[in-house]
Amino acid sequence: MILAAEKGRGGEIYFLTDGPPIETRKFVTSMLATQGVDPGGRSVPRWLAAAFAQVAEWTWTGLRLKGAPPITRTVVRLFGAEVTVNDEKARRELGYRGTVSREAGLEEMARASKTEASRSEAEAAPVAAT
Repeated sequence: MILAAEKGRGGEIYFLTDGPPIETRKFVTSMLATQGVDPGGRSVPRWLAAAFAQVAEWTWTGLRLKGAPPITRTVVRLFGAEVTVNDEKARRELGYRGTVSREAGLEEMARASKTEASRSEAEAAPVAAT
């Protein structure tokens, strides 16, 4: 953001990435794995997800249910199609260079998750009476 403010052209958009393109599903699966979550390999057709999302939105709105529906049309649009983000313009115009690789970032997420889990377990452990 600092590079964009200092060197960028007004009104331009600069995407930043951590390296070569990766499929959204593969990246999200990798991120979930750092938290010990396996999303599985199954999927539903996009049209079915969109229909379910529409019904869920109508239901939550019509019945004035609290919270958000389990799926929305926005989520289906965001995750239902592949999107490739290219940071070449930021590299060319701003001199952007990523400082953390995707692999290093995922490893850090996994370490942070394990540290937080250990901390939570220690806090929840019963204290022995003396």
